[in-house]
Amino acid sequence: KLQFLYFIVDPLPPFNMPFTIFVAADLYGKKYNTKFTFPLCPGMSELVNGIESVYDVCSRANRPTGYADVPFKTQALQIFDSSISRWVDIYGTGQITDSLQLFAFQPDSIWHTDSKGMIPPPRESVTWVSGKKKSRSKGLDTGAPPSLTEKLRTVFHMLDFGSKGYCQYTDIREGISKADIEFTTWSSSELFRDADANNDGRISYDEWVSWSLVNSSVIDALFFRLKDANNEKITWLSSIVSDNYSPTADREQKLLQVHDEVAWASERVSTIHEFEKARQEADISRLRHKIAQQTSRETASPPYDYYLSSVKDSPLRL
Repeated sequence: KLQFLYFIVDPLPPFNMPFTIFVAADLYGKKYNTKFTFPLCPGMSELVNGIESVYDVCSRANRPTGYADVPFKTQALQIFDSSISRWVDIYGTGQITDSLQLFAFQPDSIWHTDSKGMIPPPRESVTWVSGKKKSRSKGLDTGAPPSLTEKLRTVFHMLDFGSKGYCQYTDIREGISKADIEFTTWSSSELFRDADANNDGRISYDEWVSWSLVNSSVIDALFFRLKDANNEKITWLSSIVSDNYSPTADREQKLLQVHDEVAWASERVSTIHEFEKARQEADISRLRHKIAQQTSRETASPPYDYYLSSVKDSPLRL
């Protein structure tokens, strides 16, 4: 006789359901709210890494002209405790739940202070974390932030290895790796498939522009992270040059430069003197010629009175 056992269990969540956290922050007097997605509940270090990576790029992209470039640093993470109607600090992952609203506080400075205000609705954004290099140690940006058109054009040319006029999957993969970006619920292959609208295996510039207008946060991340990578390479090359620095060779180079400048200056002075001398000689020559012309006109023919007096005094008369 068959017997059946029935078990009542809670339904399991979908296997691929991402873990969502909303994080708000204050940037230059304006509040932002961003949706972060992770494959699982993140640890505190991974969560802080993602917040600082995404908001640091957001801060650089929205920095007002004249403000200093200050890297985004998380001083405290807080959640709103409805039981006491106030914000409280988070100390561990046990306080983190799905669809939780957090607020990331930065250290106060002359360039930043958190102010009271309403948290706006969250904006959709591709979540990513920094790989080897967790965060910037100092600001590198100066002047006015570039426009989206300038950023998407610059990123396209930086990803287009070999200046082919289009980007292949390997270009996208190597560019993301160079930018030290690790997507949490996305991948470079998904980015390539989304941008390759006509599925011809390459991303043209027109396709890149259309995709960038919808994914501006990814363009900001690639632009600033690739810029930092290039600056690090330049700094590394400068350190190599400084290691091979020779005071004697540097002194000789400076003396040669001074010698060339003195020779050029003396040659220029000599040329000026020769020009002045030639100009004075030309002025004297023109003056002498003018005097000679005037003298020749005066001595060429006697005046009319001279002829009249000569006829009167002459013994021969008609």
